[in-house]
Amino acid sequence: SNKNRKKVYVQGALLQPGVVPGQKLAMNFNLENPKRCEIKRVQVTLIQHRTIAQNQQAEVVFRMDLPDLHEFNEPEFHRTFELQIPPTALA
Repeated sequence: SNKNRKKVYVQGALLQPGVVPGQKLAMNFNLENPKRCEIKRVQVTLIQHRTIAQNQQAEVVFRMDLPDLHEFNEPEFHRTFELQIPPTALA
């Protein structure tokens, strides 16, 4: 969760403990926008971090804009999204 200087508060929470390639990942998303600032878009990025011995690696699994949040200026937005995980190999 995060709140910026314009008092926009964003919180996202995954509803399951793991991710399986090719399946959907459920996420609760809450946005509070009391000053009704225009929000151009909200982007979700899933990054896989791996540490093996001394070697660290990060890879973007997927990135997408959340629907219904383009040029949004309402005071609240609450929704559960189902995000499609690509069928690529995950560690």
